[in-house]
Amino acid sequence: MDPVNQPQAPRPSSGALMSIQAARGIATFIVIVAHVQLYVAGKMNLPDLMPFYGVVGAAVDSFFVVSGFIMVYASERLFGQPGGMRIFFLRRLARILPMYWITTTFVVIYLIATYGSDLSRFSPDDLAASLGTGRDAERDDFARSGVRTVEDIRDQFCTNFYWGCEADDPLVAIAFDPRVNPLGARVPAIMGSDIGHWDVPDFSEPLEEAWELVEHGLLDEEQFRDFVFTNQVQLYGVDPDFFRGTVIESAAAAVVL
Repeated sequence: MDPVNQPQAPRPSSGALMSIQAARGIATFIVIVAHVQLYVAGKMNLPDLMPFYGVVGAAVDSFFVVSGFIMVYASERLFGQPGGMRIFFLRRLARILPMYWITTTFVVIYLIATYGSDLSRFSPDDLAASLGTGRDAERDDFARSGVRTVEDIRDQFCTNFYWGCEADDPLVAIAFDPRVNPLGARVPAIMGSDIGHWDVPDFSEPLEEAWELVEHGLLDEEQFRDFVFTNQVQLYGVDPDFFRGTVIESAAAAVVL
């Protein structure tokens, strides 16, 4: 069927479309209020007016869904037309770019007015170097990590970091299995107690759930000890007094020493 001459579906009435536009306007208003509240609450130590990941998250999703529908609706007559794609993108650019550059200009003016005195302390070369655009700037984003070889990646992430895991996550076993990890690495995983989760009514349950990793043959007892005790001691034991006066003081001292 010729896409140009095919029957067109009945278009919504103007009233129906206005109601959809109103929904997008409400979603936009909620998102604006959320960003304002984040700024104001942070500056004045005030509580949030609305749950950011509840109402606001739904508003963001609604905005994109409605906007996608309106773009398709408004461009329906371009489907299958010669040059239709070019016209569509030109319209998008005409709607987006002016507002983008106007907003960017105001933001730059605000930043200069607010932080200009601080920037004046630096030379143009210093500013260019900080942005990675100086003539001698190194283009490697990971240069300061000291990683030069594959072995360096293993050594950096398996000695300088400790990785919190859910107590009963069976994937914890991968961290302790040198057969699975490249270069035979053992990842220092530590048990997250999960006591802050809504589904943990009893604080003693996470450790019991973690022991199931041993019961199911995923960890042996030595690996389990590393998971729930040894790795934690090594993480916090950089301070020799961290465990002083606790019931595990002597056991922790044996690990750190």
